Amino acid sequence: MTEKLKSLPDDALIVIPMRNTVLFPGVISPITVGRKGSVAAAQEAVRAEKKVGFLLQRDPARDQVHADDLYWVGTVGQVVRYITGGEGAHHLVVQGQGRFRVLEFLEGWPFLVARVQVLEAKDEPMTPEIEARFLQLKQQAAEAIGLLANAPEELGMVVQGVTSPALLTDMVANLLDVKNETKQEL
Repeated sequence: MTEKLKSLPDDALIVIPMRNTVLFPGVISPITVGRKGSVAAAQEAVRAEKKVGFLLQRDPARDQVHADDLYWVGTVGQVVRYITGGEGAHHLVVQGQGRFRVLEFLEGWPFLVARVQVLEAKDEPMTPEIEARFLQLKQQAAEAIGLLANAPEELGMVVQGVTSPALLTDMVANLLDVKNETKQEL
């Protein structure tokens, strides 16, 4: 990018539409971008060290994406790694950090930009009932990971080390084999 872009408002994020992935807070995920706007968004986020808003597309086949084509609740993330691959593919490793809601989309950038409201995660007080459910979910997640053929051994150890019920819930939701629309509801 040779031209200087105008700066983003303080309450705005660069937005990257996701065709087939829902990013969850606390999860590190590989993402491939190829559309011109998404590549420009990723490059600007890395250059300016800005966080990115990741939103699921309603129709993954759609190439030209507008505000109405996206869910308006998504995950704020940081691009941890940016790799340019062959044939124009751009690979990102991103870490989800929290949820946000779009207030409005803004014009004037070569990629999607939206004013957003960050949704604060509330860890409920650890009541005996929440602790029991948390420990049960942790045990079931560890068992399920043990049954996965290609799951790295470290993943089970990560699950065992999680101390936040909200983070464990997001990690498990990320691993569920369900439609993206269902993950979006979560």
